Amino acid sequence: MSGDSYDICLYHGEPSGHVVIYCGTEIIHIDFSVFEDHTYSFLAGDDLLELEVKYRDATPSYSLTRAAENNFVPNHTSPDRINTHTLISLIIAVVVLITVLVIILLL
Repeated sequence: MSGDSYDICLYHGEPSGHVVIYCGTEIIHIDFSVFEDHTYSFLAGDDLLELEVKYRDATPSYSLTRAAENNFVPNHTSPDRINTHTLISLIIAVVVLITVLVIILLL
């Protein structure tokens, strides 16, 4: 696991079966009329977690586990890539600005 602490909360309405999963104060899943087994997958930091709802004798039970095959590669953009993207954006903006100025001067 990443070592970070996350507050994972679950609401499962008894009469409605509606499910709401929170990570901190952010809602990450909403599902309606859940009355049978279901698995929800979501990220907490760089960890792929699975929350399982299992029914036994019409009573739900819950488990939260880290995905067994956690081959998730974080989509962190490296600083080199950010700098390259920023440089390309700046070059495009300058070319567009010069083109507009040339068109205005020729009119």
